[in-house]
Amino acid sequence: MTGGQDHPERPQTLRRLWRTIPEPVRHAVWQALGPQLRDYRAYRLLARPSPVFPDLAHAPLVIVGLFRTANGIGEAARLTYHALKAAGLNPLAVDVSEVLSSVDLEPDIPLSSMPSQEEGVMIIQLNAPETATALHHLGFNKGRRWYTIGYWAWELPCFPKGWQRAHRFLSEVWAISSYTASSLMTHPDMGAVPAVNHAIAAPPAADPMRERFGLPPGALVTLTMADSLSSFTRKNPFGAIEAHRAAFGDSDEHVLIVKTRNLSQNPKAEADLRSAVSGSGNILILDEALTSEDRWGLMASCDIFLSLHRAEGFGLTIAEAMLLGKACVVTDWSGSRDFAGEGTAALVPYELIPVSDPYGVYTAPGQLWAEPSPSEAAAALKKLSEHPHERQQLGRRSKEAVQQRLSPKTVGACMQALLFARRLETVKQGKTIFWKRDRNGKPN
Repeated sequence: MTGGQDHPERPQTLRRLWRTIPEPVRHAVWQALGPQLRDYRAYRLLARPSPVFPDLAHAPLVIVGLFRTANGIGEAARLTYHALKAAGLNPLAVDVSEVLSSVDLEPDIPLSSMPSQEEGVMIIQLNAPETATALHHLGFNKGRRWYTIGYWAWELPCFPKGWQRAHRFLSEVWAISSYTASSLMTHPDMGAVPAVNHAIAAPPAADPMRERFGLPPGALVTLTMADSLSSFTRKNPFGAIEAHRAAFGDSDEHVLIVKTRNLSQNPKAEADLRSAVSGSGNILILDEALTSEDRWGLMASCDIFLSLHRAEGFGLTIAEAMLLGKACVVTDWSGSRDFAGEGTAALVPYELIPVSDPYGVYTAPGQLWAEPSPSEAAAALKKLSEHPHERQQLGRRSKEAVQQRLSPKTVGACMQALLFARRLETVKQGKTIFWKRDRNGKPN
């Protein structure tokens, strides 16, 4: 009997050996290892990506994301949908909010279930750690031959530990900015990663809502935004508070709104923030999940948008404020540099320091991020306050820059060109796993 013929008997032998173990011990082992074994089995059953890009005339194009979640990753999925629609494509939106996040928004996008076709194109608007969970939830098991694109965001300059495990489920990876693309390409297996910025579009009517938010009619209003789950250390509302105090003191003609989310889920962040604004009657904390209309209304109500971030994968709220023609004071580093540059934003200088996050969101030994200068930010705020004409001019330039670079039509055309290029390469070259490419985009 050959070795190959012996293999079918091995499971029976293992089962017999397992039954020789006393039942209480077996039960304890199963209680301890059962969930991990089930997860491992589910992981092994997941479909692997196809290297062949199908013809979109006959195959579905799906975006998987947090369509019903009011955070940056959810907004990214919604923006990708609108960009592809602007390019004349017909994507399907598949929501995984209930599994991976929270449901706190109803989008103006028709949601679909995962198509049952064996072939298609899927853009997963999630990061690497969520990829396998999303595929498992969608029942995406072996036998499916889909070309699968991971559309990733990352905020630090080096490849995040463990993210390479998602490679086995992806045909290729896109990045949300040039900065993120450079970061991901520090991993030797990544090859070329195209930078595909978010598409930004404001609603037809984004009107100020000063009365809704209790803002004084004549005050100069500065807005900064931070989600406690995204790390207050990275978003740095404390730097914004320090800069505003240095520029305007307790003047009731100058108001700072600190728009937050999820404070109740991070008691330390909430305590630190409330301590930071204590005694300042002109600094307001607004902690709630806003509807899309109210969020745009809040942005329209401000005169200046302030982001003293230590790192941004892209900087979505900065781009949105720029699109509304707001003068933005921004740390001159990381993802926002793709669109917030000299002449389109007031850029705040910085020094690079080691990453240290007391909130535990980022544990990245050896990585660096920016420490923006509060005094330089204060000087920029004061100048924009004292020279309204310059503030308005800066806002006009920022709006033009975002309209040109980040419109759904422009970004959608970029996505369409990438997708069609992959189809052409498939036809010409046959099977190629595109994430295994050199830095010039050539297959390894």
